[in-house]
Amino acid sequence: MSSSLSNVGREVFKLTIFAGAIHLCSENVAQVLPVSGRSMSPTLNPDFYETGKQDLVFVTKYNASQLRRNAIITFLQPTKTDGSISVKRVIGLHGDTVISRRGDKVMIPKGHIWVEGDNAEDSRDSNDYGPISARLVQGQATNILLPFVRARRLRDKEWVASDTRVQHRLQIHKWPEEWDS
Repeated sequence: MSSSLSNVGREVFKLTIFAGAIHLCSENVAQVLPVSGRSMSPTLNPDFYETGKQDLVFVTKYNASQLRRNAIITFLQPTKTDGSISVKRVIGLHGDTVISRRGDKVMIPKGHIWVEGDNAEDSRDSNDYGPISARLVQGQATNILLPFVRARRLRDKEWVASDTRVQHRLQIHKWPEEWDS
């Protein structure tokens, strides 16, 4: 009887180590995340309302120093305290000036970013709550895993955002005159 208890103990120990390794990876290396809603349509969940199907994305974890414009990121929702995760595209970095959808000129402060959904009509994003702290960023969505017919790598360059609303801090060209009025 004692040998069967020690075998059970070994198996429980192995399972605990395995579960700990999975948790460590999902918190610090990568995770698989379902995307709900249509705020990132057509890039993610293009048929969400018609079929209810969600895209499943692979998310790599990284720190805020790796943020880039047009990257699709996951972050803790700034308006909720329950740990809810949101998926949006980085539109502007600290030092950039963005013209919000309401027409306000917003300078992004140090340590913050401006995020928007690809589907402007169905997205709650920085246009609603302003720039978010870069500390809220959890990772970057790098691949669509499911559904299989849409499985592919997500590339920053494939999305052509309306850059006419963003004045990057390193751009040399002039602001459109109507922005100064």
